[in-house]
Amino acid sequence: MKTGRIRQFFQSVGRKFFADHSPIETDISIHRLVNKNHLNKRRTTRIKYPHLGSIEPFPQVFYANFELNVDNISVGGLLIIDDTDQFGGDIGDILPLDIRWSDFSIRVRGRIVGVQSQKRHIQFVDFDAQLYLRISHIVNVGQLGHGFHIVRNESGSLQADEMWLSTTGDSIVFFKNDPMPEITLSKEKINFADLSLGRTRDLIALFANFQSLTPRVKQVLEVLHKTNSIVENSNRADGTHG
Repeated sequence: MKTGRIRQFFQSVGRKFFADHSPIETDISIHRLVNKNHLNKRRTTRIKYPHLGSIEPFPQVFYANFELNVDNISVGGLLIIDDTDQFGGDIGDILPLDIRWSDFSIRVRGRIVGVQSQKRHIQFVDFDAQLYLRISHIVNVGQLGHGFHIVRNESGSLQADEMWLSTTGDSIVFFKNDPMPEITLSKEKINFADLSLGRTRDLIALFANFQSLTPRVKQVLEVLHKTNSIVENSNRADGTHG
C-alpha cells in the first residue's frame, strides 16, 4: 500500500520512468560517500536550510515559543536571521532554545557570539549526544550537496535540461518534462518509487545544499517535501517508522 501511494503521487507529477529503476539502498550509497570523503570529521561545517524553511530533516528552532528563521546549522550552533529583533544585539546573551523534530525535541542553551545586521550567530552551550548525532547526519549529507556543480550547456549538446556532477563522479540529471531527476550516487541509481522516510530526508538535505538553487532544484525539493509527508503519514497509518 505504501509503495502504491508513492507511485500514484509521482505519476501525478509526470514521473514516467521511475518504475524501470531497480530499488537500491540510497542511504547506504550516501553513507559510502560520506565515509569516502571523510565528511564525518568536518565538525564545524555549516549547511543551509532549504528555501522551504524548517522542513524535515531540518529541525524547527523556537525561542520563547516563537519559531526562529534559521539560515544554517552545524553541530556547534546556528545562524539566525533576526528580522523581528527578537534577540536584540547583545553578544554573550544566553538563550534557551527548543529544537524540535517530529520525533524528538530538546531544550538547549545558546550563546550569541556574533551580530551582523539581522544575523545572529548562536553557539550551543550544552552538549547532548542525540542532538549531536542528528545534526551531524544532516551536516554530512548536506556537505555532499556542496560538492555538486552544474554543467554548462551553452552549445545545447547535452541531451538533458540540466546536469549536476560531483568531484567523486556522482551525477544528477534533469530531463525535460520530468520533475524528478535521474540520480546516481556511488554508481547506484535511486528508485523514487521506494523511498523510505530516511532516504527522502537525506535527499532534501543534499539538494538544499547545492551551490545554486535553480528552478529545477527547487522543484525537486518541493516534490521531495510532499513525498516526505506521504511516507510519514503512511508510516503512521501502518504503525511503522522510516
